[in-house]
Amino acid sequence: MCMLMKGHRTPAGRIFLWIPAIAYMGLIFFLSSQSFLATPLKFPNADKLLHLGEYGILSGLLMLAGMPPCPAFAASAAYGATDEFHQRFVPGRDGNLEDWAADAGGAFLASAMHLLWMRRRS
Repeated sequence: MCMLMKGHRTPAGRIFLWIPAIAYMGLIFFLSSQSFLATPLKFPNADKLLHLGEYGILSGLLMLAGMPPCPAFAASAAYGATDEFHQRFVPGRDGNLEDWAADAGGAFLASAMHLLWMRRRS
C-alpha cells in the first residue's frame, strides 16, 4: 500500500485516492434507499454488526484517502447520522439512534485500530 500512496503526491493523484471512499458512500446511500434489504445474518440485532462493519470500512477508506484517524471517525459518524436521517423518508425503513451508535462504533474501532497500529510502527 505504501507504493500506492507514494505515487499519488500530485493533486490529481490525491483525488484518485478519494474515489473508493466517495463510491462507497454512494453505495451506502443507494442501499439505504431500498425499502427492504435481506440480511445474510440471522440472529437478533445482526444488523448492528453489519452497521459496525459498514462504517468501519468507510472510516478505513477515508484514512486511506489521507484523512487522519480522528477526522475520519468524525466524518464517518456524521455520514452515519445523515444516513439514519435519510432512512426516515424511505418507505419500510427507519432511522434510529441504535443504528447510528453502531455506525459510530464501527468508525471509532477502525480509527482506534489505525492509531494503535501507527503507534506500534513508530
